[in-house]
Amino acid sequence: MKHANKILFLLFGALIVFSACDKNDFDEIQRENARQDSITRARIQKALAEQEPILRAYVQDPGNGWINPRRNDSTGIWYEVLAAGQSDSYTYKLNSLGQIVAPTVEVKYKGRKAFPPLG
Repeated sequence: MKHANKILFLLFGALIVFSACDKNDFDEIQRENARQDSITRARIQKALAEQEPILRAYVQDPGNGWINPRRNDSTGIWYEVLAAGQSDSYTYKLNSLGQIVAPTVEVKYKGRKAFPPLG
């Protein structure tokens, strides 16, 4: 009898769990997440479009010290490569599982405030 009660409680618990996870609720959550992602992407694209001419004018002004500015189109970040790395300066190594070991790299960078905040 003890085992029968345990089985009944287990089945009852499983029934509650599966009925609580209604597929329609899950689909609705996915749709809402996709909608929010779309809104966020649109806001980012709008901000990039608004800021692009301001940033472009800044980096193209000779008085600001940029020699060869480059822009990453997906992020809108402007950068300049001061000294290119050497492609043959590293040899990839494998660990005991045959996976590539990530190299340790040293990067020197300088960040500058491009212009006063829009306000």
